[in-house]
Amino acid sequence: MSMITNLELAERFARHGLSTHPNEFMLLNNLAVSLACQGRTSDAVKEFERINQADAEGTYKPTWLATKGLIQFRLGSPDAGRRLYRTAVVEAKGKRDTRSVVWALIHFASEEFRFDPIKGECLIQEAVADLYQLAKIDQTIATRLIERALHHYSAFGETKRL
Repeated sequence: MSMITNLELAERFARHGLSTHPNEFMLLNNLAVSLACQGRTSDAVKEFERINQADAEGTYKPTWLATKGLIQFRLGSPDAGRRLYRTAVVEAKGKRDTRSVVWALIHFASEEFRFDPIKGECLIQEAVADLYQLAKIDQTIATRLIERALHHYSAFGETKRL
């Protein structure tokens, strides 16, 4: 019996939720993220395109931009990914949504490590600068995400580059 990964589990949860809420933004977004991170970029694009454009322009805009940035990185277009992630950060700052700022920066750094480790480290520092504005639970989660990003980079370094 094979062991299920967190990404596969995330995909299953998203698909299960979509069976009863087929247009729910976060479920579609999380499905696209889990697929992209599994290397299934064409599937990720297909699911991402199902997102209602009204959601993409509303409250969820920073999340939508960040996910689009992730997909661009995974498609091998880091410049487009960088622009989208940076726009997500600016959008979240405009909404005074520090949690989304920090999350976007951490995920941006995780992708950037695959292309430019120095830029990835700078993004982590940028996220840490805003970390203490978050609620305690979000600080804990963000710290774990940062540790995971740094561990992933240090464990695989150059071998994970495209």
